[in-house]
Amino acid sequence: MQDEIFKATTTQKKQLITRKKDSLQDQVKPDSTGLSLLKTSGWLLVLLLIPQLFIGLFLGIYYGVVNGSGGAQDNMDMWFNSIPILLIISLLSPMITLPLLSWATPVKTIRDKINFWALTDLNKKLLLKWLVVGIVFWLVVTAISELFSFPVDGFMVELETALTSSSIIALTVVTICLLVPIIEELIFRGWLFTRIATTKLGNIGAVTITSLIFTVIHSQYQHLTTFAVIFSLGLLLAIARHKTNNTSYCIAIHIIFNSLSILSLLTFSTAS
Repeated sequence: MQDEIFKATTTQKKQLITRKKDSLQDQVKPDSTGLSLLKTSGWLLVLLLIPQLFIGLFLGIYYGVVNGSGGAQDNMDMWFNSIPILLIISLLSPMITLPLLSWATPVKTIRDKINFWALTDLNKKLLLKWLVVGIVFWLVVTAISELFSFPVDGFMVELETALTSSSIIALTVVTICLLVPIIEELIFRGWLFTRIATTKLGNIGAVTITSLIFTVIHSQYQHLTTFAVIFSLGLLLAIARHKTNNTSYCIAIHIIFNSLSILSLLTFSTAS
C-alpha cells in the first residue's frame, strides 16, 4: 500500500514538472535556432559587460576626484586590478546584473522568470548528495594539482596576500563565496542553459556551451591547467542542472567549491 502511494506521489510530481515545462515553453516565443542564439549572444554580452562598464565608469570618476589630474595611467590600471577594487566590483555588480537578467528573460511574471531560471525548492537528501559530489570534486582537483605541481595563477597569489585584513576576508566571503556563485549560476545554469536547451541544440548543447563560455569569462587567470579546472567545474555544474532541472543545486555546489578554495588559501600557503 505504501509503495503504491509513493509511486502515485512520484508520478504526480513528474506530471507537475512536465506541466510547468509545457507552460513555460508556451510563453516563450519560438525562434529559429540561429535567431534565438543570436539574441542570446547579444543579451549575454549585455549581462557580462554592462555592469562592469557602469561600475568601472563610476570608480574611474572616483579615482579622478581623489587623485586629480596627477594620477598616472599605470597607477590607475594597478588600482583597478587590485584585489580590493575587484571585490568591490563583484559586490556592486548584482545591483545592475539582476535587473538586466530579469529584462533578458522572455517571460513576464516574477514567478515565470524564477521557473525559467529553474529555481525550485531543494530536497535535503539530494542537496547533501550534490554537496558531497562538489566536495569530492574539489578534493580530486586539489590532489591532482598538488601531485602534478600545477602552477599557481598570479590572481590567487595576490588574493592570498590580500587576505591578511579582516575587512578583505569579510568582503571575499560575501563576494567570492556567496554573491559570485549565485549570480554566475543564475546567468549560466539558469538563464543561458534554458535559452540554449530550448533550441535544437538541446541539453547536450546547453551543457557544452555554458561550460565553455563559463571558462572563457574567467579572464583573470592565465594558466591552461586553471582553465581546465574551471571547464571541469562548469561541466559538473551543467550536469547537475540537467540531472536535477534545478539551478539551486548548482548554486550550492559552486558556493561549496569557492568556499573550500578560499579556506585553503587562508589555511595553506600557495608558495608551499
